[in-house]
Amino acid sequence: MSSAKRKSMPGKHKQTTPEKRCRSGQLEPIASDTYSAREFETAAEHHGLDDANISDDEEGGTRIGDIYIPPPIPPHCSTESKGPRLIIKKIENKNFKSYAGTVVLGPFHHCFTAIIGPNGSGKSNVIDSMLFVFGYRANKIRCKKISTLLHNSARYPNMSMCSVAVHFRQILDKEGGDCEDIPDSDIIVERIAFRDNSSYYTINGRRVQFKEVAKLLKKHHVDLDHNRFLILQGEVESIAMMKPKGQTENECGMLEYMEDIVGTTRYKEPLVKINERVEQLTEERTEKHNRCKLAEREMKDLEQPYTEAIDYLRLENENTRIKNLRIQKYLSEKNKKLQEYNIEHEGINSELKSHIEGFEKIKTEREAKEKLIKEEMSQFDSLRKRKEDIEKQWECAHKNFTEVQQTMDMTNKRRKQHKSQMEKLKDEIIDLRKIPAKNEKEIDECQKKAVKLTESKAELEEELQKNYVSLEQITKPLIEKREQLETELVELKKHVDEAKAALALSESELKILKHDETTETRKYETMKTSYDESNCSLREKIATIEEIKCQLPEIQSEIVEKTQYLQKLQFEEQQMREKLMTLKTEINEKSLSLQTSRSNNKVLDFLMRQKNEGKIQGVLGRLGDLGAIDSKFDVAISTACGRLDDIIVDTVNTAQECIENLKRYDIGRATFIALEKVKYLEKQSGRIQTPENAPRLYDLVRVEDERVLPAFYFALRNTLVANELEQGSRIAYGVRRYRVVTLNGDVIETSGTMSGGGRTQIRGKMGTKVQTKTKHSADSSMISQKALEDMQVKAEELQSQINYNQEQQGRLEREVQQLNLTKQKNESQIQKLGITIKSLKEQLPRIFKQLEAQKTRMEQTTTDAAKVKNIEAAIVNKQNNLSSSEEEADKVAKKIAEVKREIESIHGDKVKAVQTKINNLGNQIKKLNNNISKLKVEVTTSERNVIKMEKQIEQFNEDILKAQDELVAMSMKRQQYDDETAQLVKEIEEAQKAIENTKSESSEIQKEIVALQKREGEWSLKRVEIDQKLQTVTAKISDVRSQIPHWRDQLKPLRLHVIPGDQEPQSPLKTYTEEELVTHTLQDIQYKESVQEELLKKKTEPLMYR
Repeated sequence: MSSAKRKSMPGKHKQTTPEKRCRSGQLEPIASDTYSAREFETAAEHHGLDDANISDDEEGGTRIGDIYIPPPIPPHCSTESKGPRLIIKKIENKNFKSYAGTVVLGPFHHCFTAIIGPNGSGKSNVIDSMLFVFGYRANKIRCKKISTLLHNSARYPNMSMCSVAVHFRQILDKEGGDCEDIPDSDIIVERIAFRDNSSYYTINGRRVQFKEVAKLLKKHHVDLDHNRFLILQGEVESIAMMKPKGQTENECGMLEYMEDIVGTTRYKEPLVKINERVEQLTEERTEKHNRCKLAEREMKDLEQPYTEAIDYLRLENENTRIKNLRIQKYLSEKNKKLQEYNIEHEGINSELKSHIEGFEKIKTEREAKEKLIKEEMSQFDSLRKRKEDIEKQWECAHKNFTEVQQTMDMTNKRRKQHKSQMEKLKDEIIDLRKIPAKNEKEIDECQKKAVKLTESKAELEEELQKNYVSLEQITKPLIEKREQLETELVELKKHVDEAKAALALSESELKILKHDETTETRKYETMKTSYDESNCSLREKIATIEEIKCQLPEIQSEIVEKTQYLQKLQFEEQQMREKLMTLKTEINEKSLSLQTSRSNNKVLDFLMRQKNEGKIQGVLGRLGDLGAIDSKFDVAISTACGRLDDIIVDTVNTAQECIENLKRYDIGRATFIALEKVKYLEKQSGRIQTPENAPRLYDLVRVEDERVLPAFYFALRNTLVANELEQGSRIAYGVRRYRVVTLNGDVIETSGTMSGGGRTQIRGKMGTKVQTKTKHSADSSMISQKALEDMQVKAEELQSQINYNQEQQGRLEREVQQLNLTKQKNESQIQKLGITIKSLKEQLPRIFKQLEAQKTRMEQTTTDAAKVKNIEAAIVNKQNNLSSSEEEADKVAKKIAEVKREIESIHGDKVKAVQTKINNLGNQIKKLNNNISKLKVEVTTSERNVIKMEKQIEQFNEDILKAQDELVAMSMKRQQYDDETAQLVKEIEEAQKAIENTKSESSEIQKEIVALQKREGEWSLKRVEIDQKLQTVTAKISDVRSQIPHWRDQLKPLRLHVIPGDQEPQSPLKTYTEEELVTHTLQDIQYKESVQEELLKKKTEPLMYR
């Protein structure tokens, strides 16, 4: 059903209820000077305005201090409407809600405009466009957010913006209903919104904040604050339904509404503030008056303390004079010490100068010797550089060999995977090619079955139609009989309803007649029941409290018993844990002895297993596992020694045998160091003199088997360790070049290159203990695997006992906790029951007294017995009439039910059975058709998969052939790198022999340089001692000098108190001369000061207690 709607336009000033506006929040907040505090916050939140932009005082407002009284509201209407007024000329919508493109509504009439149309024709969108411009929120224009206001339709989708422009004009009314436009009075207020939920306002094309729009319209009596220019649906009714006065502060009644219209609301907040201010000032005046009186009494009480205070000030002045003397004495003593320290400082300085001269002579002699050896060192450096270059080439060749080997392994693995995948694809293709023939056969069978079932379904549908025609004549007499019985039943039910109404009327009369007597009797019965229940409850609670009191001793005894047993279990657990810890330590030690040859590296693990099985003899283990070093040098040795992962063997033959086994079982590659080839290095590994006594990394390594020491020297050489990079640079770039590594892992090579830095550090390649043992004692060789297993079994048994003990403890703890809870609960219950019993004993006598009084009132209340008897007889007659009427109606209803069952049985025999068969056939046909579709899809999918798999097989064939070619090429390349590595090893040995020959020639001069360096070190130590003496004296001088300003600062705050009432001025604090200070001792001065302070303390205590 459609209905016409009318909505008024702002050609006339309208009113709306502030109650509804307050509750619904129709308008978006507008920056207006008459807003309340809550509206200001809402406005600032919505428009992003500062409070300063919103809360300026309005013209005509008044301020009393910081209390602001808004101006009176100007009259919006009067009995005579004279002068110009503002009307809406037209509304221009662009992409707004249902308006696609630009749609102009208007021009509107200057007096009255009605918009009439059916539901859904867009009447509300006209008002919504006005509300949009006047600042209403999107949810008050029947939208969730601003972006949903944009037009969206199939023809115009994805609009980016919408706008509404309201065109205002001022007119002057004339007699006869005409009007005259006022020139240059047009105003265009526009609001533009975007898809990102943002919007802004313009006035005559100029972008403004919303508060300017509100102020402009307010000048023309369009008050957006109070919203009295517009009445929406239902608001007139809400005004009429208002309460006379709001029940709460935020509720709006008729009184508040009228005050809002009249304008007296503006006085409410200022009046509250003024009253608060008056109360505050009154309290302040009373407080200050009372304080004046109190101060006057206190002045009288302070006369005697005043005299005592004067005496105290005099004593303090005397104490200040003594302090002045003591501080000046301190200053005199400090100045004397300063002079002594300065003399000592000058003597040490002269000693330091002579020491420096002798040190320079030794340094000059050492430098002369170093020049002689410089030429020989240059030759030595060139040989060493050549050797290092060859070693780098070897490392590069070795790295290339390893990379090629790894690439070959990966390529071969990929080739094998492709072969296995290709075989699987061939088997799947054979299965897929069988599917089409198989499915075609099944499809043919399903189609034949579907045709047969369709023919049967058609025959049954024809039979069903015939049955419907034949049943129509059979059931017609039964239907007519049923309708006749139903008409008769309606009449009988009418008689039943009349009998029920008469019975209810008589029962109501009887109830009214017996009301007083029944009420008093019920009251008596209720009170008696309450009394009996209270009495019974009292007896039960007394019995309960006695029973709980008897249980408490038993619970306490059980708690003590279980707690003692729990402590015993805890003690036993502690003993068992100590035994288990000792046993585990023994197991770990024995396990370590049995597993010395184990490693995380699979190659090393394989070789050590071969050794233990007796297949390969002479394998000692990984170089890093054969030594140990302090954890401080972990990063240094892990970074500087790249050979820690090499495997140590006794001879070259053992190394060759290891290589052949690795190749045979395809385990991997490894680098070996044969001890027989590096044994010559034992003579070169002796201790050497190092710059700044820096430790040699080789000397820091600890071993158990001294046979491996040459291998460590071969890997480390004379690499030195420095604390930091600065010290390392000094050592490395000295007269003799050294390879240096810092504790942080920075390495400086003898060639001058430097490596290191980065976020990660290499560590963990050598432990703090020797991991692989090469010497076995008699005890360790007798370790039995069976003994270790027995110890492990014993440890498991101990652990099981501990677990069972812990379970027992947990059970006991839960039981003790539950008993404590029960005890607390019983004690709490005893307390509660005691309070309840006391209350019941007090209530029972009072309830019994009330019961007796009610019994008297019940006996005095009686009813007319004859009248009651007549009404009860009438009720019995009416109940009989009602029963007979209901029986007759039930008989007719049963007949109707029998007729309905006859009709349903006729339908059931000839219609329902046939329909059930038709439905079953339809379901079978549907299943067959679905199966046919599924089989056809399987045929298509199998053909597509066969083509896809054949392409994959071709690709796998190509990849396999390519991998085989790559393996052949890489095998040749690997052999080339292997030959190159062997050649470079020979060149390294030749270079090492040349270096040894050069070193022996310069050894004599080197010894002289070492002796000079030793003398230089001794003189350096002497220099350190002199420097320490100088620093000590300098520190003493600084200490004394720092103390002198402190004591001078102690003098500055010393002031004598001015004694009130003294006529003669007192002498100022004296500055003493050295001669005067000599006559005084610090002990005497300190004694006088302590005596004076004791007197002050005695004077202070009476003053404090006052």
